[in-house]
Amino acid sequence: HIKYSDVEFEQSMVLPTIMVVPYKRDGETYSSVLADDFDRRMAVGKVQEGFEARNVTTVDVDAKLAAAKRGVEFGANDAGSNDKQLIINSGSDVYVVVDLKKDVNAEGARVSLIMKAYETSSGSILAAKDAITRRYAKASTDALCSYAIQDNLQAFLDDICKNFSKQASTGKRITLQFAIDGSSSMTMNDRVGKDNYPLSNVIHQWVRKNSHNG
Repeated sequence: HIKYSDVEFEQSMVLPTIMVVPYKRDGETYSSVLADDFDRRMAVGKVQEGFEARNVTTVDVDAKLAAAKRGVEFGANDAGSNDKQLIINSGSDVYVVVDLKKDVNAEGARVSLIMKAYETSSGSILAAKDAITRRYAKASTDALCSYAIQDNLQAFLDDICKNFSKQASTGKRITLQFAIDGSSSMTMNDRVGKDNYPLSNVIHQWVRKNSHNG
């Protein structure tokens, strides 16, 4: 058995690598949210800290964004595609989307925290957790966010591990992307190999041969 906190897992349980990202509304990107929205940026950081305190390996979204901008992964005009590629190329098994909403009135403040975990390779949802704190007078948003995370992160992580391990034990689903450089003279329709099949057919046959049950 593997034991951490007060929860025991069977040996088959797997602790996935996790990247925490902010929830995006229409027209937003991860970069714009992290730069302009303190509450969601803070929530991402607090959730990431919570995972790390439970011995989960995390991938830092800020570091990945900075690396992508320095490299060639980001295109000039397609922000939505850039964020999708960021997740695919992150090296994480799971990505967790975090949203935080404040409710402030004369009696004090409370926050609602929403966390959803997805398998990076397939986009399948693994776990979801909503948390609402009590209303506190003169409480800061980051303190309330910490309360919400402390009360709910362990159960959320338990669900992630259980469902991720279940999928891993029956065969991992992955996405393979094949592309030819724009400067290449070859296309997917060019014939290759001893059988003179189109390149696209050769790739398709290789995937079927090397994947579980075809």
